Amino acid sequence: MRQYLCPHYLLVFGGLALGLAVGIFIIDFEPAIVGWIVGGGVGLSGGAYIAALSSGDPLAGGGTEHRSNSTLDELYGSEDPPVPAPPSTRDDNDHRPS
Repeated sequence: MRQYLCPHYLLVFGGLALGLAVGIFIIDFEPAIVGWIVGGGVGLSGGAYIAALSSGDPLAGGGTEHRSNSTLDELYGSEDPPVPAPPSTRDDNDHRPS
């Protein structure tokens, strides 16, 4: 099965090319390789940012599938003994007495 290049990757490669062009022709660093690296890095990250925004992919991580309902005391333990809950004053229909 063949895998083709996603169209959003063109944005990344375009950003890299534009960044390298800026690093070569516009930025004046000594030694020149520093300008190429800086320009390429900025172009690469800028192109990846635009590609991620346009494709809807998350920029960092994939989000959480589920969340834990554990408290910190349950996860790491507590030195204090647990405090019991006060007795309920509600009746069977979940109404407070008046």
